[in-house]
Amino acid sequence: MEPSRQPSSQGYLDPLTQTRINELPRHVIDSSVATGVEPFQEAKSPRYPYPFSGKKTDELPQQAIDHLVLVTRSYGMLVPLASYAAAAEQHALTYKLFEELKVIDNIIVASRHDATNVPPKTDSRTRTNTWWPRALQRDDPYIRQIVERLLPERVRIVNKFVVLFDALVWIELKDSTLPTSATATLRDTLLYPVLDYADAALADVQRFVEREWKPRRRIYSDIWGYRAVTAIGKARQRYFATWAQRSSWPTTSGPSDWGTPAALP
Repeated sequence: MEPSRQPSSQGYLDPLTQTRINELPRHVIDSSVATGVEPFQEAKSPRYPYPFSGKKTDELPQQAIDHLVLVTRSYGMLVPLASYAAAAEQHALTYKLFEELKVIDNIIVASRHDATNVPPKTDSRTRTNTWWPRALQRDDPYIRQIVERLLPERVRIVNKFVVLFDALVWIELKDSTLPTSATATLRDTLLYPVLDYADAALADVQRFVEREWKPRRRIYSDIWGYRAVTAIGKARQRYFATWAQRSSWPTTSGPSDWGTPAALP
């Protein structure tokens, strides 16, 4: 069954987790748009330095710890993960990300289809920051749903992915002899292409919402996921070949001090 797109004052029901997502405050969004901040620009993937260098297990976010407990148990509780296992988990996590983005992106597209009280579409020569203030002034409930609920939920999905991906980098390289700078570079080399493709999928949706380009009924964000996984594989081959002779890759250690994972949000 297709998730309901009907706007509701009680918040957006996440079709993936069936939990209710509180919308962003209207006045915050409107004031940002009034100053030239466009909603889709705000929804782009985060880019920040690798945060887990030198951290111990109990210094990681709980969300990351819970994920690592589940992952390592599935591989016989070996820490750090062997490279083949880390690669498989990165691929699986990336595929899951783009499956989730496909759901949310298609709800955004469907909401734009359902919106009726909107300004004329922009063309390639019109700056979209002049369209958004007029669109929000008209107060179409489906446009409001896109800005206040759906885009924030998309941001949440990507942010969660980054935390879990960073956790996989951490567990694979936990006891390696790679210098901190090399670990950070490796993380960026693996992660940033995925975020680039997530943003490419977002741009595809943005073009339809703002300009009604490619007016099709579905957005195939999972195609970008296939490209992202391919990029991860190529990056791993290139980077690990460089460092294979310079680092050690221990494959056994017991996570007995990790405890039981809390319920994942």
